[in-house]
Amino acid sequence: MTRRKGAAVLGAALLLALLANEFVVVGVKSAATADDGSKQTRRVRSQSAHLASLVRVVRGAVALCETFLDECWLDSGTLLGARRSGRVLRWDEDGDLGVSRAAHLKLSALSAANETIWCTAMNSTRRTPCQSLDDFLAERALRLDWTGRVEDVIARVVDPETELYVDLFVYFRYEREKPLENRFSHKVALHLTETEKVAYQGGGLVHGVFSRAWTGTCMSCKTRRKDDRKVPVFPADWIFPLRRCQIEGVSAWCPHETERVLTYMYGESFLTPPASTRPAARLALYAAVVLGAYRAWDCRAAG
Repeated sequence: MTRRKGAAVLGAALLLALLANEFVVVGVKSAATADDGSKQTRRVRSQSAHLASLVRVVRGAVALCETFLDECWLDSGTLLGARRSGRVLRWDEDGDLGVSRAAHLKLSALSAANETIWCTAMNSTRRTPCQSLDDFLAERALRLDWTGRVEDVIARVVDPETELYVDLFVYFRYEREKPLENRFSHKVALHLTETEKVAYQGGGLVHGVFSRAWTGTCMSCKTRRKDDRKVPVFPADWIFPLRRCQIEGVSAWCPHETERVLTYMYGESFLTPPASTRPAARLALYAAVVLGAYRAWDCRAAG
């Protein structure tokens, strides 16, 4: 009886630990680090607090784009969440936005000047004064961090309370009237296929920068052998003109061909969540682990 009681206690403890994993987030990346293998700050918070913070910072980053920038759109995992359910992914550690080079330069100038700018309201030609960038962030209890790592992200919109953030990835847009060899940097041009060169001649291409952020997630990105960083390359008409979409109850910009972009990054089955993220599958896995531990303990004690 004692043997079985011990096995039951072990199984119960293991089950509690596994269930705690559903409600506690451990090891969230800090805002001071990039996806470059550097040391990460480990934090612990409840799953509900994690999601609430992530939703808040994504909404804040989208609002920043709506207020100050022209070419800024949902990217990577945040775009995937918007397409699947209109929400951020439950297991995501951060948010992702893409910005054009022009938007990047504009944001840099606004950050440096910290002056009130004039904005044009949507569906209106009337221009009204907007807040300065600092006032906008302060009102929403957010901050903007310039990372200094162009090959990863240019900046992050951060929730100071939790250090959760939205990465801003810069993308470069090249039009067909410019010769390909003169417009693409050598390191990117080397990775273009003939199909992509034809797409460029037909209307332009958009590419990001080599980053570890896409390593292990982007299926069709080009890989740089020396450090395994990847770069996405799209026909320009996959991204522009941007289209309206929804994320966490707010309107945002998404790529014109969202389906193609997500297929490029995550494959044909991008709409199907991995089994490990489905509640039923996780519950079955937990039950199997607990049962296995119980039997192993029971057999060991019996021997």
